[in-house]
Amino acid sequence: MRVTGALLAVAASLVLSVTGSAMAQAQVSNSSLKGAYKFNQTMTCAQVFDDIGFGDVPDPFGVFFATGGGDTRHISLAGITIYDGKGAATTTLDGILLFSGPYGLGSPAYLRFNEICDATYTANKDGSFTQTASCKDANNNPPAYTISNIIIKGQLDSSGSISHSFLTGPEVQKLKLEPSGPTFSRICAGTGSALRTGK
Repeated sequence: MRVTGALLAVAASLVLSVTGSAMAQAQVSNSSLKGAYKFNQTMTCAQVFDDIGFGDVPDPFGVFFATGGGDTRHISLAGITIYDGKGAATTTLDGILLFSGPYGLGSPAYLRFNEICDATYTANKDGSFTQTASCKDANNNPPAYTISNIIIKGQLDSSGSISHSFLTGPEVQKLKLEPSGPTFSRICAGTGSALRTGK
């Protein structure tokens, strides 16, 4: 069970990268986002151990209920995203995942991981942008996994080099153990920033 918990923690990692542009907001487009950007991100995820995850409709207080057992994961990420200026991006990242307590003797408390991600993005004239990514373990450690439907919504900074992103529900990410393993569901919320480092 300890091995399974660690593997699920790796799979629960998520890439969150954000970008900026040297152009004024009125001129922002996909071609504005081109080059390499270093980023950092923190987030918290509610993860449910089934392929449904959460009810479709919240209760009167706005609460979404889980459809199975699960837990909370706290994640910190740092890496580089390269945008091609045509709506596609690739990311490499390092991360630390903190398990929710309480901990028992010999139970995992934190985990380091590396991931690579592919994404598409759309930048709007008002400076807002949306990015959709899928990620996998960069080291190909078994069992393989993919994380899909990672949706980031952000705003380009007016200075053109730094931006901020906000990843919030109700978008449900899917974490699948490959090739035929189970699928888990999660909703995450986080913020981050990025600095352009090259063309």
